[in-house]
Amino acid sequence: SNGGAGSGSAVKVVVRVRPLNNGEMNRGERNTVEVADDQRSLTVVDGMRQFNFDACLSPDTTQPEVMIKCGVPRLLDSALHGYAATIFAYGQTGSGKTFSMSGREELIERQDWAGGGGDDGIMTRSLAHIFAAVNRAGAGVKFRVKCTYLEIYNEAIYDLLSGDNERQLTERWEPQRGFYVPELVTVDCACLDDALAVIGRGTRNRRVGSHELNKDSSRSHSMMTVHVESHASRDGVTMSKFGKVSFVDLAGSERLKSSKSEGQMVTETANINRSLFMLGKVIAMLSDGEKNTHIPYRDSKLTKLLMDSLGGSSLALMIACCSPSSNHMEETLSTLHYATRARNIINRPSVMQDPTQALISNLRHEVELLKKENAVLRGQLGLPVDAPVRANSLGSERSSPERMGPPPPLYDKKNGTNPRGRRSPAGSDGFPVSSFDGEPMGSVPIDPEFLGMSKTDLATRVKRAEAMMQRYVSENQRLAGENDNLRGSKTLIEIEHKAAIESNDELLQRIESLEMSFLNGADDDGADAFGFENENSKSARSLHRNFPEFGTAKRSLNMYGTAPRGGSTNGSTVRASASAKFDPAKAGGWKK
Repeated sequence: SNGGAGSGSAVKVVVRVRPLNNGEMNRGERNTVEVADDQRSLTVVDGMRQFNFDACLSPDTTQPEVMIKCGVPRLLDSALHGYAATIFAYGQTGSGKTFSMSGREELIERQDWAGGGGDDGIMTRSLAHIFAAVNRAGAGVKFRVKCTYLEIYNEAIYDLLSGDNERQLTERWEPQRGFYVPELVTVDCACLDDALAVIGRGTRNRRVGSHELNKDSSRSHSMMTVHVESHASRDGVTMSKFGKVSFVDLAGSERLKSSKSEGQMVTETANINRSLFMLGKVIAMLSDGEKNTHIPYRDSKLTKLLMDSLGGSSLALMIACCSPSSNHMEETLSTLHYATRARNIINRPSVMQDPTQALISNLRHEVELLKKENAVLRGQLGLPVDAPVRANSLGSERSSPERMGPPPPLYDKKNGTNPRGRRSPAGSDGFPVSSFDGEPMGSVPIDPEFLGMSKTDLATRVKRAEAMMQRYVSENQRLAGENDNLRGSKTLIEIEHKAAIESNDELLQRIESLEMSFLNGADDDGADAFGFENENSKSARSLHRNFPEFGTAKRSLNMYGTAPRGGSTNGSTVRASASAKFDPAKAGGWKK
């Protein structure tokens, strides 16, 4: 559950422009996107349009520089402190999304790949950063890192770590968690190598294809989530936080006219474009900032899983990748427009921790502050730290401000007198005792904040602080009792719910038995057993009452060869012949 909503944080947007590839240069295509020297804006030359973003990365930007200029380390540190963060790449097919997120796939797919190369993407470098921070954790702090990896292919969710590419998974919704996939394989990663193995396995299982625009085109959206649990022990209490980082590599939008896809890839393109269209629709509606507006998260699997990242409680970074080619200028402008709108989306990041632990932590912090204030006030009064305060021993005299100032020594060791010339009574241990209650004087330094206050005011503040401490202790006890009651109520509700389900199952069985009794032409006992009058009997009597002259009316009801109860017409009993057979064609569609 959320430990409390934080202040608003806009989605950070970084644009990365890839260089022209060999095919584009051979065709003589021009570079139409120019990044400004300050790397905060870019210009589309042919369209004469300028766009401003949090950062703009030119084609010569290296992979390590992408990591730093995108501010990824800051997001990872937030996840280590219990926040949720999402980094997703968006753009046209062949614009460099997978390279930015993962690196070179042909290297990752190798069994001996272990990272550490210059072309490593954000995912690999982020995992290295996380485990470096985990290894630096101080005493009393323990971390647990877990990874999942999924893909959305043709609007169906598949687990990239299970090895079963045919089994579709279903997402679920919970108020505290939002949309999630419960049946994903979760891998506990004790070290960096374990996490890199997850990347390698997921990359090998991901669906890719080849077309005119990209020879290694991703045919699905992929999402790798790194869960970081931290457990810190302090003063005998363990505080647990549950951060996570999601790395989303979206499939690129494409046009069949340009990609020249055929066969199954046509269906894949349609589903990719549809989910990206719904994502763009969600971004557009969130950027408008209108309240009480329905956001269509549920219209696609992708937007469901990104619900927390767009307008939710997660920190978010969008890396918009685009091509500088003049032939792709229309797609580039579309990507930049969506990226501009994404900057207007405001999330509400919050620390994910147990609410009870958060409350206890806040109360402990306040109690510590009150203890410190209590000690300072007792020092001002010359009272020992643990001695109770008796208001009647303070008298009613108030000291004037002129008499207050830097306090003189409370005891002169040489002659055993106080500054006023009166000998202080000595206790059994030889130290002076307080004139207030006969107990040893304290030696806590006086805070300048309390200079100028009378002894009566100081004593009043001490008693008020003690009352506040007692109130917080009582509140803690009350909350503990309330939690116990809530747990008991939950157990009782679960028992009642189980009993209701069993009752419903029993009723369903009785209804099915009754229905079968009627449809199979059972005798009247089948209906009587459930407290109902046989339908044949009621219908027959109704027809006989309304149409006494039609003696054959009952025969149409006696299609099963059973004699209606008390059914006589004109003093004679109408019975079906034992050899008569029922013809469904003549029954007027009763079976349907």
